[in-house]
Amino acid sequence: MTRSLALLLAGAATGILGSVLVERFAFSRLLVSVLLVVLVCLVLLGTRADLAIVHQYRLRARRKRPKIGILNDMEWGPGILKVSAWTDISPSEWQREIEKQARDKGMKLRVELMRTSNNFDPYTVVVNPYGGTYPERDLVSFQTLNNIFQYVQEGGLFVNVADIPGYWAYHSMLRKRTETAPPVWDVVSGIHLRAVRPFTVVPWMQKLGLNVVNVEAVFRQPVDFVFDLGFLSVTDSKIPGVRLHRLAIVEENMEVVHKVTMSDEAGQRKELASIFWFCMGEGSFLISLVFLSSQSQTVKEELRKVLVSLILSKLM
Repeated sequence: MTRSLALLLAGAATGILGSVLVERFAFSRLLVSVLLVVLVCLVLLGTRADLAIVHQYRLRARRKRPKIGILNDMEWGPGILKVSAWTDISPSEWQREIEKQARDKGMKLRVELMRTSNNFDPYTVVVNPYGGTYPERDLVSFQTLNNIFQYVQEGGLFVNVADIPGYWAYHSMLRKRTETAPPVWDVVSGIHLRAVRPFTVVPWMQKLGLNVVNVEAVFRQPVDFVFDLGFLSVTDSKIPGVRLHRLAIVEENMEVVHKVTMSDEAGQRKELASIFWFCMGEGSFLISLVFLSSQSQTVKEELRKVLVSLILSKLM
């Protein structure tokens, strides 16, 4: 309604300006200039070009003034483990760790808690501290999910600290989390129906084209985390005693931070990653599939430091 009115007023202003120029009324140059400015503003408003200009300005500004936002839509308290997934590190704890490492590295940046209702444009990095759960404003259209992907495609960095991104969606009005993958029905023992939710049908995984597998039965014992050589400059070479639960099959557009090798049924070796950067458009996702809350306190703290180091390495 507002934009339609703006276009209507722009038409009126054009008529007045035409009268001034054609009939040469005794108007000052100042008045003509004012009418031109008003006309341009109304056209920009009516065609939404003003939003595009502001959007591009914000995208350029965030490259010059790094700012990290940490999602804080879900109140952190005793019941948070019922809605978050495989992490017990609060948004404030992530904020303190990022600020500490940034100070130690002499980096100047802003770190603040944000909500999904915020405009993502000003943020160089957005961190989801809720693991496999993310705050979703619309469970039908997946508005927040689409906003996140647009943000990354336009150069943003989005970080998911644990588990499969977006397996659960939390709606603040319902005050509960919901599985985003639609059920696939199977017959068990020839007589019973069973609903399963494969990782491949999680909307987030479909958008990324990722193949994630459950490896809990394979890695029953903790393993030593040996990082890829390309990331030894931003983290220590090894973290002993890490428990693995999920791994993603390595794709060409991944920057792998940690990986293992397994054989498929045909005996061919395949690489699978637990922590990796996934490139999309002009930006990237940093995804850690490691369950933070199932690790020892020492391992959990080391993994948190590693993830923060990886974030800051992209801003240096």
